[in-house]
Amino acid sequence: MRKALAIAWKDLLVLSRDFISFILLLAMPLLLILVLGTAFGGMFVSNAAPFQITLAFVDQDNGEMARLLRDEVLQGPDLKEMIRLRTFASPDEARQAVRAGSAAAALIVPSGFSQAVLGENESKLEVLASPDSTIKAGVIRSIAEAFTTEVMARGAMVRLTLAELLSRNLIQPQEAAAAAARWVPELQSLQSQIRIQREQEVAPGAQLPGAMAYYSISMGVMYVLFAANTAGGSILTERRTRTLLRLFSAPLERRTVLVGKLLGVFLLALIQFLLVVAFTALAYRVSWGSSIPGLALMILATVFCLAGLGALLASLYRSESQAAAIGPAVALLLTFLAGGMWVFTGGPQWLDILSHASPVRWSIDGFLTLMSGGGLAQILLPIGVLLGLGAVFFGIGFLRIRKNYDVA
Repeated sequence: MRKALAIAWKDLLVLSRDFISFILLLAMPLLLILVLGTAFGGMFVSNAAPFQITLAFVDQDNGEMARLLRDEVLQGPDLKEMIRLRTFASPDEARQAVRAGSAAAALIVPSGFSQAVLGENESKLEVLASPDSTIKAGVIRSIAEAFTTEVMARGAMVRLTLAELLSRNLIQPQEAAAAAARWVPELQSLQSQIRIQREQEVAPGAQLPGAMAYYSISMGVMYVLFAANTAGGSILTERRTRTLLRLFSAPLERRTVLVGKLLGVFLLALIQFLLVVAFTALAYRVSWGSSIPGLALMILATVFCLAGLGALLASLYRSESQAAAIGPAVALLLTFLAGGMWVFTGGPQWLDILSHASPVRWSIDGFLTLMSGGGLAQILLPIGVLLGLGAVFFGIGFLRIRKNYDVA
């Protein structure tokens, strides 16, 4: 093992002498984190100020369902701190408030909405969005759609129940309307159904990470893959310059040489990410969480997985030009798929499922959980997935490289 470590250390020294590669691998992620974190800071929940939406509300229905929406949902305990409700007498006044920028969106309950819910007619809430507050308006639209779907489903359930009771003469026809109005809200608390869904579960009292923290993770992880690809591609350079053949002719087992090479890939990626974590914590004031064991294991699991991917890619390349072209493209694709360029909010479920095919997504999820106040117990799944993928990547990469170089 000592000989393998010596080979890995030699590779690190050789790579460190390449000044341009050093700048690209160390300075570029820090610069991108600063630029993206500053540019998109307004699109993230800030640690300094809570995410708030000023909503213009118009009640043209004056029925039970409108009251339920206003009092139990929009001003219920789950959303009251986030939504600042302003009531208006007419839709025109609400539209003017949205145009003037004093409200991010307007929500209009049309006349007859409650009756439609209790009957069989479909009725929809109207949402007016400000083009300057698309994210906040999207939140209101999601709440309105969820509320309408929920109460329509309840209305259908109540109608079936009433029909059965009427058929058995257990209730009088004149009592049906009053029973329906009373039963729809009481079937189940709407507060458990209508709420903002977040990708990450946040520990009590914790704050969601901001843009600088998010891009510290995503750009840091992406450049770890760049570093792993650079280190893996160095094997091709040594084959071209015949340095690898000289190592094979030395009094060393060829397996030891290859283990040293792959260990060098891991160490370069580890140093890369540790520098990103340290610099962002000191210069950008990014908090990586309070769980030191959790952070250490997430770093090691992430680096192990992506270094293994770098080794696997190195075993597939046939030339240095392929390494220079394919490696960065794979890193960008996996980061984009994971939502590392921007957060996939409000997207379809299949996109969220697909993003988990990228190891970058598992890494982002784990680090975000730590930043949000989670501990080691909450990140065991991402750690397990990353370690498992890393073992597969390193295993296949080692076998392919051994076959390519006919290592006994």
